[in-house]
Amino acid sequence: MKILLVDDSKLMRNAMRKHLSTLPDCEFTEAGDGAQGLAAIQAAGPGGFDIVLVDWNMPTMDGLTMVKNVRELDKKTPLVMVTTEGEASRVIEAVRAGTNNYVVKPFTPEVLIEKINANQEANGEKFRIATLGYNQRDLKHIPALPAMKAITRDLIT
Repeated sequence: MKILLVDDSKLMRNAMRKHLSTLPDCEFTEAGDGAQGLAAIQAAGPGGFDIVLVDWNMPTMDGLTMVKNVRELDKKTPLVMVTTEGEASRVIEAVRAGTNNYVVKPFTPEVLIEKINANQEANGEKFRIATLGYNQRDLKHIPALPAMKAITRDLIT
């Protein structure tokens, strides 16, 4: 599995690499910001990575901008936002931009692997949220997007 790790923290990239190295046949590419991540995706071409893990807050180009730019080039590669931005409005913004999954830092190795497996099983179509305590009040802010209808039950605690 070809994985692109995009995070301005080398420590975080190392942690993700360590957690994911238990998965079979992983090849890692790293980028220190969204611009480098976008360049790696452009160089690899559509489908060049099996999954991309991207931080939100980075210099040069933030993760949300990167996601939007990637979606203009590649609609199918699963994109997972891995960030400290855990507010419901941020999750919604990331989904609208084109992410397939969302992980809030700090996370456990099990949560990260679960997200990777969920994306692999669903071929980038499924979106779940872990470690976020959403309730019905939060859900009223989620628009009735087709992709969101299928995941609403995953957001309710």
